[in-house]
Amino acid sequence: VIIAASKVLVVVAVTATAAAAILPATPKRLVLVVVVVVVVVVVVVVVVVVVLVLV
Repeated sequence: VIIAASKVLVVVAVTATAAAAILPATPKRLVLVVVVVVVVVVVVVVVVVVVLVLV
């Protein structure tokens, strides 16, 4: 589970970085990318914690 979660985080980070690099670097886009990354990280962490607690 933890390995899967870390893989997801890596994919998200790479995707966000690629998106930020491809798209014109406007402040709004940058904020959007950061927000998406933070949300995904929080979701993954919550899922991992829930799984660890339940298992």
